[in-house]
Amino acid sequence: MKISVVVAAYNGEKYLKEQLDSIISELEKGDELIVSLDRSTDNSRAVLKQWLNDKYDEIVEKELIVFAGYGPGKGALANFEAALSKASGDVIFLADQDDVWVSGKRRQVIRWFTDKKVMVVLHDAYICDENLDVMLPSFFSLRQVRRGVLSNLIKNSYLGCCMAIRRDVVRASLPFPKDLPMHDQWLGILGESMGRVIILKKPLLYYRRHPGTVTDFNHSNTLQMVKWRVNITYNFLKRRTLIRKMRNE
Repeated sequence: MKISVVVAAYNGEKYLKEQLDSIISELEKGDELIVSLDRSTDNSRAVLKQWLNDKYDEIVEKELIVFAGYGPGKGALANFEAALSKASGDVIFLADQDDVWVSGKRRQVIRWFTDKKVMVVLHDAYICDENLDVMLPSFFSLRQVRRGVLSNLIKNSYLGCCMAIRRDVVRASLPFPKDLPMHDQWLGILGESMGRVIILKKPLLYYRRHPGTVTDFNHSNTLQMVKWRVNITYNFLKRRTLIRKMRNE
């Protein structure tokens, strides 16, 4: 089973190499790595170029498909959308620029996709500081993660960097509707409507929190949150028509 890993990066010079090192060590023959780098104001481009040079032999030996290019420059959501549109794997892993994969993540996640009804695997994560010292041992416990479309429309449990999704979910999700709060909730509820979701209660990621983190745990104001929920619900109901057509193909 071929996997794609999509990494959305922006101003990630400090942590990008460590994250890519942890990912490539998990990749197997014929897998795909996509790094979409929004034009940054730091040395991210140089870091990525040097990493690709350093890993050239490993990339060739594993016959990896590697795409590294500029994102659309319109923020994290658009950057992930662009990266996902290039993914060709049977299963797609999402990755941020500043986290670190736990050894064995690929194997422990991918085995669930032998069941063709499984659309999404969501695994737990250690919440860490910028030095990867664990601050909280479980993202799941913090967020009270649970399944269900309605539950996740009300309170999102999905964290993109802890998700792997079947290619059909990507097909159903693109193009992203306007005014989404973030990509992970959209992918998660679509996956819920298409098949099984596996909640894997094992931390397989060091989820790094630091001053430069693009996303955080802070809530927006109440009016904005209501608007987001109405928008994502409306677009979810529209997209179900496409999902039904896909099921009949």
